[in-house]
Amino acid sequence: MRPFRYEHPGDVPSALGMLAAAPDGAFLAGGTNLIDLMRLGVAKPDVLVDVRRLTSNRVEDLPDGGVRIGASVTNSDLAAHRTIRRRYPMLSQALLSGAFSLEKPIGASTAWAARGSTRCGIVSNH
Repeated sequence: MRPFRYEHPGDVPSALGMLAAAPDGAFLAGGTNLIDLMRLGVAKPDVLVDVRRLTSNRVEDLPDGGVRIGASVTNSDLAAHRTIRRRYPMLSQALLSGAFSLEKPIGASTAWAARGSTRCGIVSNH
């Protein structure tokens, strides 16, 4: 893994500024997959901007019947959420069964997990 700088901004404008100043940077919310991609040499950010404490960790019902999933919601919390279990049971089951191979015991964020698995040949070969 190549060296990188780690930043922990205190607010959203600072986080955006840090990433704007580092075009090869990346936001880090939970990041277990990002770290995997870095180890494989697929992702090569020169700076990681940790936004976990700046983003939402809630799942919110929306008036139109949809849900808003905060970037810091872990896969296990999302799978256990009452609304997700009721309205999207297949998503809940897939997250719990590890069908996406995205979460590790320390808790991957759902925002990063949605980007894809490091075990995917397409991702691993680029």
